[in-house]
Amino acid sequence: SIFSALEKDHQAYGAGFLHGPEWLGQAHGLPQKVGWYAARMWIPFVLLRSAAIRAALGQAASFAQHRSFVELHGYPVLSRWLATRFWIPGLRGIGVLGRRNDPQRPAFIESDTGADMHQALEALGYRFAALPGAQWPQAHHYHGVTRSGLAWKRRKFAQRLGLVASANDTSQHLILDEVRQRLAEHYSIGGSTGDSVGLGKDD
Repeated sequence: SIFSALEKDHQAYGAGFLHGPEWLGQAHGLPQKVGWYAARMWIPFVLLRSAAIRAALGQAASFAQHRSFVELHGYPVLSRWLATRFWIPGLRGIGVLGRRNDPQRPAFIESDTGADMHQALEALGYRFAALPGAQWPQAHHYHGVTRSGLAWKRRKFAQRLGLVASANDTSQHLILDEVRQRLAEHYSIGGSTGDSVGLGKDD
């Protein structure tokens, strides 16, 4: 179980499911190996030791989602504008400029929630106790949660024009409803606006 995985490895900062690293490409309607998806914790299906998390936070690590545009090395702003073509159906097939034969050099690097934190914790000497992939079906996964909360104006404008699919973006209201229901049923938390859940000092 997720608890026994942590009990067996005291140097593990957390246990659960780890995604990636993986390439973004043809399966996502993009040129082959056009982007690199960094390894990340599959939040919230992980159990974390807060002492380790606080250590990483103290070194400026974060759970923030971001995309690094590296197609033109040293020119992230220009690379960001070039990446706009991956939103537009007729232009998505254009490969990485000057790098068609070098799949190790992506146009962008996607860091979902937990990716930077995972990298920082590993640099501090911690490990992640990953559960077998066969146990994934036991978890309810909402797709597109991070993306649905993005306030990037250009993305929202592209969605209004129908250039970017939004069908995979999950409504955060649906997630909150399920979280409240599970807290009430399994932990007897809920029923008043004053209830809250926080991390302990050590676990």
